[in-house]
Amino acid sequence: MSADHEANPFPVVVDVATLPKSGFPVSEKVSPAQMRDVAVRFDLREVESFSVEGRMFRWRSKGARFEGEMSAKVTAACVVTGASVNQTIKAPLDITFVTDGSRLARPQAGPEVDSDGELILDFEAADPPELFTGTSIDIGTVILEIFSLELDPFPRAPDAPERLEFTTLEEGQSTDAEKPSPFAALAALKERNPGNDDS
Repeated sequence: MSADHEANPFPVVVDVATLPKSGFPVSEKVSPAQMRDVAVRFDLREVESFSVEGRMFRWRSKGARFEGEMSAKVTAACVVTGASVNQTIKAPLDITFVTDGSRLARPQAGPEVDSDGELILDFEAADPPELFTGTSIDIGTVILEIFSLELDPFPRAPDAPERLEFTTLEEGQSTDAEKPSPFAALAALKERNPGNDDS
């Protein structure tokens, strides 16, 4: 995966060419400015904290592998009431990177189907490797992708109602739009009493 440091508010760049055999420790915390950028990107009210701890290893001949954990505390808006909803995220990270030309980057055999032609999904299967070019990898880009998947897509406040209730009009009740305007009533009065017109 190519790195785009300007678009990525949380760049974590690791030089693969100089990775020691014992691995390279990675310990990154998002700065206040970066937390504001992350909040804007993912439509959050606030990112209180965001950090990554782990280790980057060489993998196979030219690839790399990152193992660690992501931690974050964020505040989103309740989808029902708009109230603030807090969420704590702790997610393990196990990400493999291979060069763009690696045979490991080629798509494997197509998805399996059962006897009825239904697609068989293996949710325990490992994620495909991430691609990179050059000698450095911005693992922050992939970490933000995982972060977005960990966010609650429909945050709800504890006291939010299960469903919204709408007020319906009683029989014979009219809305403000249905009420006759005073000008229409005046025009009708003039039609009934043409002699009272001063013009």
